[in-house]
Amino acid sequence: MVVIGERVGFDLSDEEELENKASALMRELEIQRASLHSIKTSYSSSTNCWPPGNKKELGTRLVPGGAEIREVAGMEQRHAQCRAEMEDRLAQATQQYTALEDKFRTARTVEAARFAEVLTARHTPSRLLSPSRWSSAVNG
Repeated sequence: MVVIGERVGFDLSDEEELENKASALMRELEIQRASLHSIKTSYSSSTNCWPPGNKKELGTRLVPGGAEIREVAGMEQRHAQCRAEMEDRLAQATQQYTALEDKFRTARTVEAARFAEVLTARHTPSRLLSPSRWSSAVNG
């Protein structure tokens, strides 16, 4: 019998705990309702300030599949196409620039070799020149 009495006491404390939780939840619900009411009031007061034409325009302005949506979608498509064209042009210009740099490096190497050859020939002693070249160099 003691077990039953203890269990009854245990059930009462659980019941009190549940009642406390329920009352806390009810208070929170009332706070949330008051907050919602406040938000609705502020929204309706802000929309009441608008002229009547604006309310109608706002309701019909952005209709899915409407003219403005199609216009924006068309603009985005043109922008994407233009961007792709610009990226292609940039890639081509980069390729041309790289080819031009390569040609310039090759030309610079060739000219450096020619210059070195001229300097070497200029500083070569006369005895290394063939007699026919030496006589033409002296006779000028």
